[in-house]
This record gives sequence, structure tokens and C-alpha cells, in this order.
Amino acid sequence: MNTSNTSLAKPGVDQSEALLGLLEQVTSKPSSTIKGSLRWYYRALPSLLAESFLGPLVSTTAYTNQLKACALSEGIFLSAFEAISRWQRWNEPLAKALLIEVIPALLGISSMHKRDNDTLFINLALGQLAEQTGMGKVRLTSLVCPSYQYRRDANGKLWHCSGELLPTTGKRFSTVATTLGRIFAPLAEHGVEIDWEFWGYTGETGDPEHLVDMARFVHQHYEGNRPQLLATLDKAARDMDNRLKDAMSTWNITASTRSLDLKFGAIIHHIRNSFSTTFPDQLAEITNPEKVESWLNDLCACGPLIHVFVEQEKIYRQNVLESTEPITFTEAVVPAALREMLLYTHILDDVRKNGSIIIDTESTSNYMTATLQYLPVGLIFTRSEKEKQSENRYPYTLNIRQPYNVVPG
Repeated sequence: MNTSNTSLAKPGVDQSEALLGLLEQVTSKPSSTIKGSLRWYYRALPSLLAESFLGPLVSTTAYTNQLKACALSEGIFLSAFEAISRWQRWNEPLAKALLIEVIPALLGISSMHKRDNDTLFINLALGQLAEQTGMGKVRLTSLVCPSYQYRRDANGKLWHCSGELLPTTGKRFSTVATTLGRIFAPLAEHGVEIDWEFWGYTGETGDPEHLVDMARFVHQHYEGNRPQLLATLDKAARDMDNRLKDAMSTWNITASTRSLDLKFGAIIHHIRNSFSTTFPDQLAEITNPEKVESWLNDLCACGPLIHVFVEQEKIYRQNVLESTEPITFTEAVVPAALREMLLYTHILDDVRKNGSIIIDTESTSNYMTATLQYLPVGLIFTRSEKEKQSENRYPYTLNIRQPYNVVPG
């Protein structure tokens, strides 16, 4: 680690004074307390973003308005500032890189939709980031959905256009990975180790039942040819791993792929089957919520969450039935919803145990935000927006959220 301007903190002495001095440099506004400095940093954020590597892609005025509209307040920085004030070693260049470069850029690629932004989880994420930065190692996790094919209609809306998966993560993923790596590069330049895991389906277990929330139309497409489904997932996972290493190694960031089906597939399949055996009369509709919730509470301490996922499963099926593609559902609503719920609870439980921060590029926000109420973790939802022509000539993007495979048509 770069220690040229690093000094050991004396026992019992925090770094608040040094932090306040640095914040005054950053914002040009003095403050006598950490809480008092929050407002000035919040107001400086659009300008800091404009001066970052993402600046050419950002309208400062538009971003300021979006920041206010999505209800992100100055309080989201409190945990980060408090964490920096507790660093065992004061490293001004590192703190400056975090405050001037990393946090503004990270919030620059964050979702501007109000539904995605709960200040609690953003506050947790920035607090964890600051704490781990001071300790010299940052752990990050991102979720990547299968390589579905999408097509954009005349109104610009994206739709699934085939049950056939592609053997590649998508060309756009390379630009996304480069952008994500560049955001955290200043920390790596100051000696902080960045360990970033990207979770997706790989087909490693050889059992399609372990592909927990794989779209029904994909299973239907590969019915009778399961080996082809697993082989395609393997190719796409290898492609993602290669693109990650090409992009992230530029910034000295360790990025790796991890298998959702290998990690969670078997246990979720077992729990789903156990539920069906225990509650054969609750598969189409939950009519005995007390018993169902109690059973689930023993497993994951979030029994009432099942109702959210059941409702979402019904909405999903209704939308599919109204589409032009003929889809046949062979699984009852409640077990299907349970599988989806368990995937989210298992992911968040694992992230909590490992102390990782989620940079979410894929998950459905209503599923995730509902689960976060039971298993809170630091999480940043990334943004999705229409790409500008100038962006096609720029090595970075604000359009971080999936999909990455958009086919012509």
C-alpha cells in the first residue's frame, strides 16, 4: 500500500479533524462537525461527478435534478464519513481518492429511479466501502442474469425475443466491466485490494433443476436437449470471465465469476421439494399463512416475505399469458415463488456473512428491495438508460444495468 502520506492513529484518537480539513478542501466549505459537512458534500457531488471520467456523459443540471427527485439526501454519506474518521491509519491521498473520485462516480452510475433507492441500503454500502477501504481490502458482488436474447421495439422497450440463450454475455458487457473497474481504480492505485465476484448460472451441476429462477420459456425451448442448455451456460460463463479479466486487470482489480447453481441450486431445490411434501394443499394458493410463515421462519427468518413473491409470480404469469409466445407453466405458483424467494434470501445471507457490498447490475428491484427489509446489506442499484450516440465513441457508459444481449430486429 502507498504509505508516503500515511500516519498511524494514536490509540483513542479518531481522524475527524483530518477528515473535516479534507472535506473543506473538497467542498470549499468549512464545518466543525461531520454531520455539518454532509450538506456541503452533497451539494458538491454533481460538480465532482462532472469532473470525473464520467463527466462527458453527464449533464450536471440534469443529474442535480435527478438526485433530488429520487429522494437521495445528504444522510447517505454519514456512515462513510464516520467510517473514515475511524481509520486506524490516516491516509489523505486515499481518503481524497475515495471522496473526490470513487463515491461521485459510483453514484453517477446508480439508478435514478426512486423505487430503487432506499437511503438505508445506500448508506450501508458507502459506509462499508469507506470502512473496507481503510482496512485495505474491498469486497464487491454483482449479479448477472442468463444470456437471454432481447429485442428493442419501435418505442424503445426491450423484450425477450427467444427462449434460446446466447453463448456470450454480450458485447456491451465489456464496456460495462471497464466502467465498473474504472470507478474503483483509484482505490487500487493506492494499494487497496479489490475482490469482485460476479454471480450467474454456469450449468456446473449438470442439473437444470438447479437453475433456480431461469425463465420458463428457456426451459421450454431446451426441452429434450438439456445438455445444450448447460453447454450454452458454460460458454456464456467463460465468455463473461474472459471479458471481466480483460477489463478489470487493466485497473489491477481481481474479478471472478461464481456459479449460482453450484452454490445454491441443490439446497433450494431440496427446500422447494420439502415444502411441496409438507404443504400439498398450499401449492396453488397460501390459505394457511401462519403455518407456512412459521415453517419458513425456521429456515430463513423471513416467512411473511413469501406473500410478496407469490404476488409477483402471479403478475409475471399473467404478463406471459398475454404475450404472443405460448408458454406452459408446469409448476404451481407457490413453489415457483418460493424458489425465487430462496434465491434472494440465500444470496443476501451469503453476502452478509462475507461482508460484501452488492453493486447490482441485474436483479429485479422489487424482489430485492422486499428481501432487503429482512436481510439488510449495503447495496447500490445501477442505472439503466438509453445510450447516447456519443457514448458509442466513449470507452465508458452510464447504462450499466442489463440486458447486455440486444439482437437486431
